[in-house]
Parts: sequence; C-alpha cells; structure tokens
Amino acid sequence: MPSSVSLLGLGSMGSALARALIAAGIRPTLWNRSPARGAPFASSANLTDSIVDAVERSDLVISCLINYAATRSSLDRPEVIEALKGKTLVQLATGLPADATELAEWAGRHGIRYLDGRICCFPATIGRPDAVIYYGGDAATFEAHVGTLVALAGKSIYAGENVTNPTMLDCAFLSYCFAAPMAMLHGAAICEAAGLDPDLFFAALPSFSADVNRRSVSFREAIRARDFANVQSALQTDLAGARMWLTCSSELGVDPAFAQALLDVMKVPVDEGKGALDTAYLFQTFRGAKGRLPS
Repeated sequence: MPSSVSLLGLGSMGSALARALIAAGIRPTLWNRSPARGAPFASSANLTDSIVDAVERSDLVISCLINYAATRSSLDRPEVIEALKGKTLVQLATGLPADATELAEWAGRHGIRYLDGRICCFPATIGRPDAVIYYGGDAATFEAHVGTLVALAGKSIYAGENVTNPTMLDCAFLSYCFAAPMAMLHGAAICEAAGLDPDLFFAALPSFSADVNRRSVSFREAIRARDFANVQSALQTDLAGARMWLTCSSELGVDPAFAQALLDVMKVPVDEGKGALDTAYLFQTFRGAKGRLPS
C-alpha cells in the first residue's frame, strides 16, 4: 500500500471516495477547486488549496473531477507535471475512449504512470465489498496500488492494459444502470394508473430482481457457446407477453414509448424466424450484422 494518497475533486463521488479512504485508515490529502468542499474532512484528512501541494505529498494521485477536460486543465501545467513525474495518476472521471487514450499518452510523455478507471456504482456504494471499479493500464502499476484501490471498491477489477477497456465496461454497465431504473419507474406508473399503491410493487421488487438476475448465468453460457437452443424462455413467448404489457399499460394511459421500444427490439429476431430460440438470442440482435449467426 502506498504511504500516501492524494484525491483531486470533492464532488458527490469524490467525497464518497474520500470517506472510503478514511474509513480504511488512510489519511488522504484532499484538493478541490472550491476549498470549502473539504471542510467536512478537516479532522480526518490533509486539506490543501494547492494542487501542486496535493500532488507533491503523495505517490498515488486519484483524480475524480467532472470530466477529462477538467482533469487536463488542472494537471497540464508545468509545475503540476513536474510534481507528478514518477508517480501514479488514477483517473476516475467519465469520458469517451478517445479521452482515456489521450490522457494516457499525455501521462506517458511526461513520465507519469497511469491507470484509467471507471466507477460502476453510485456514491453510496463506494467503499463497500460489492462496489465495482474497473481499471485499465499497466498491470504492474495496478498491482502496486490495488491494496489501496480496494478501499474504494471491494471489486477493483483489472480489465487489461488497454486504457479504453474500463470505458467499454462502463458503457455495458450503463445499459443495465439506465434500463433497470426505467423499468422500476414504469412499473410504478402502471400501478398508480391502475389505482394500486406502488408500494405493493416495490415491496416485491427484490424478489423480481433476484429472479431476473439469475438469468445472467444462462445468458453468459449461451453467449459463450453461441448456442441459443437451450430455451428457458422463448423469444416468441416473451414477445406475446410484451404485446400484452404494451396493451395493458397503454389502456391505463401510461406513456407507451418505453414498452414499444422494447417490443420493437424483440420483434426483430422473431420476424427473422428465430422465435423458438431463447431470449438470449437478443444478444445477436444487439450485436447487429457483425454478430449474427448464419441462418
């Protein structure tokens, strides 16, 4: 574990990272553009209003600013670059693959070890054993600091040397992160439109979710083998259910856009004659022409 850690950025996520480090027995150095953000940590961290000072104090520098542009504008100054040389920079901002590549190249030019990370959880989950952060970059650099990184997320996962890999995994996480809450809210809207207390739905949601999430095992096996004939739920059966869902919710006055969008996706493989296959075949639909199996 490094002898010292500096954290740049104390927004909602950055503050959660700071709390996790402190809870792990680490006294980090904290810097934020607005120094007042550091006030809650005055007794448990080293606060500084100088980014140069923050970088100089530690051999591991974790940046959690709003985006890559903010990171670059904060770090790309001669005095900061000089302070960073020979140290490890972990970038945890959100951005595109090109942003990760560009910052990694910038770090390499200046003798700065670099890991690109993606936080795949909400601030409240940071520091827990089930929190997930993916990292990409030099394997030895990751191994050197993983003892500290696990304080931020129990599942600190090395995704390979390509610094764009965490971004791609974050994109995959966002598919679930955005779709699942929409489904919850859509279900609650159906309940209220039908004159039911949405609490009846939310109370059973953990059981629903656990049952749905168990499908990930068969999905993973089907995708790995490219074999969708082991049917747990056939596409044509699910499509019939989706049509009922759309009709019922629309008759209640619930906006049909969400249900219609999902139904439209499910129709594609059924119209191609794949309706008897397992719903896992939708993976092929999402992959598009490049991922399709021959008929």
